[in-house]
Amino acid sequence: MKSVIVIGVTGMVGQAVYQESIKRGYDVKGIARSDAEISIDIKDADILEENLDKYAPDLIINCAAVVDLAWCENNPKEAHDINVAPVNTMANYVRKTGATLVQLSSDQFYPNDLGAIQHREIDSVRPSNKYAENKLDAEKMCRELNAYVVRTNVTGCRGHASLTFFEWATQAIEANESIKGFQDFYTSTIDRHSLARYLFDLVESAATAGIYNIASSQVSNKHEFLSQLAIELGFKGRKIEKCSVDELWPIRCKACGLDVTKIENTIGKKMPDLRQVLKHLIEDRKMTRKGIYV
Repeated sequence: MKSVIVIGVTGMVGQAVYQESIKRGYDVKGIARSDAEISIDIKDADILEENLDKYAPDLIINCAAVVDLAWCENNPKEAHDINVAPVNTMANYVRKTGATLVQLSSDQFYPNDLGAIQHREIDSVRPSNKYAENKLDAEKMCRELNAYVVRTNVTGCRGHASLTFFEWATQAIEANESIKGFQDFYTSTIDRHSLARYLFDLVESAATAGIYNIASSQVSNKHEFLSQLAIELGFKGRKIEKCSVDELWPIRCKACGLDVTKIENTIGKKMPDLRQVLKHLIEDRKMTRKGIYV
């Protein structure tokens, strides 16, 4: 049985990855600042290295990140200390032991593009903000390693006081609150449990290390996403106002769609389209409310 450490285990994606590890019979432990089996501050390189050596995982899955773009702009050093520096410690462990690393990345890399473009792993990239810069720096640390860099856009339930995008959207739709959806911000958003499943399918396929897009097969803007979510929730006709992502700070890419041909060919499975993603998200919400994990 392979041993796994999930870093950032209490976060939205980390929870799903941990659950998928258990389903597949791995010996898994989680790392987070608090409320985890291993409660440590990953910004402390010595402590992180000590715990990796102690538990000797065959596989490290790094889900830890600060994804608040404005916070990263306002706190660049702190953002780097969380989003980038710990990856160096993980990379050193992988070099030393021959373990495998999965590094979750981003889709905020295509500032010159517009519309529903699906970007391939080999397309040129350029960071549009500090968060994207962090993620690209972390990707560079994974080069020439036994590492899978997973570019994605993901949402789901977390069950914390601070709501995810999906949790906010469903509450607002059901409460008939005024909602705005960006008509010029395109993503290939996938649900967290599908991401976790395909991530493990990738690792278990023993595919060549490198960059893989794991995302929905369908690119949609946020207005389309929210409008379809309202329909799936039984609120057909619910009005979603159109707006522009230009209203937000800091600047972010408008065309973040991802081409999923490589991952589909690698694991022999089709990525979910928008309706399938939304159905998975609604099921995730139902099960999370019951304290059951899907």
